[in-house]
Amino acid sequence: MDLNGKVNLGDGKDHSDTGRSRRRKGALAGLAMLLLVAVPAGWCAFLAIVSFTGCLIECGEPQPAPGAMWAALTAALLSLPLITGLAVSRVPLRRLWPWLIGLVGAVALGALLAQRVI
Repeated sequence: MDLNGKVNLGDGKDHSDTGRSRRRKGALAGLAMLLLVAVPAGWCAFLAIVSFTGCLIECGEPQPAPGAMWAALTAALLSLPLITGLAVSRVPLRRLWPWLIGLVGAVALGALLAQRVI
């Protein structure tokens, strides 16, 4: 690294975008996206709960199909900040896919069990 903070690998290219700055940019992009989708995701989660339970002001018949649709939309909206942050920081996804699949499976199982409890 020279005095200007640039990494010199001897190939004449500018390598100033280090891993640490990419991670920082990815985290900031993910937080910015979370700020954008937080309110719509909250409303979708609220509509999912209302559909699953059938109760808003008065209780009626539960509707699991629209509740599942609202829950899926909530999950899709909440996955956008993670995907954006990983794309900006250029993290290789090959190592993360098993963890992401496990996380999605756990959330789906939790939603299935919550539907039976509520």
